[in-house]
Amino acid sequence: MKPLLTICLLLVCLNVFSQTVNPEKSCTNGSLTLSLNTTDTVRIKVTKPYQPVQPTATSTVFSTNQISVTKTSDVDSYVPGIYKDCYTATDASGLTVTCCRIVIVERSSPTTNKINSAISPEIIIYPNPIKEGEFTILTNGLMASGASEVELIDIQGGTVFSTTYSISSNGILTISLENKPLDKGIYTLTIKQDTSFVNKLIVLN
Repeated sequence: MKPLLTICLLLVCLNVFSQTVNPEKSCTNGSLTLSLNTTDTVRIKVTKPYQPVQPTATSTVFSTNQISVTKTSDVDSYVPGIYKDCYTATDASGLTVTCCRIVIVERSSPTTNKINSAISPEIIIYPNPIKEGEFTILTNGLMASGASEVELIDIQGGTVFSTTYSISSNGILTISLENKPLDKGIYTLTIKQDTSFVNKLIVLN
């Protein structure tokens, strides 16, 4: 029984390990499923070649040769930033499903690990200018994961938006300004975390 138990435990561990290392990004709409066969977030160094994924589309109604897949991507591997890499599957009936992953193009080597300064070029905001009411911040490892206080300050110096967000373990912070009555213009975005802070200029369109 002990060898059998050992083998079973080993198989369970291997299964958990494979799921942790290779999580699969997939999206479903009704009978149509699109799998990107990749993680939902990938990181590449600037100027490194960008490799699109090879998605797999399946349907409970149509065969694979009755499904087409198109790609929409704005990834520029020569410019550091956060990009969306999207794929859309369409079956013979016209049913569609879109699945996206995030591609983070990182600088080869950050110039500093300190963020107690007025402007931090290593912190990336995307998109900026902001048009849709939601934007993403890439901290590039310069801030710890966990709760962070986020403020928006207008050109008069008044705080027009303040809340607490959580930086994810991969250093990404997504902020929504939807339903916030903010005027178009230039604002200072402040992210505070214990005794550390960073200020960035953003534009609301």
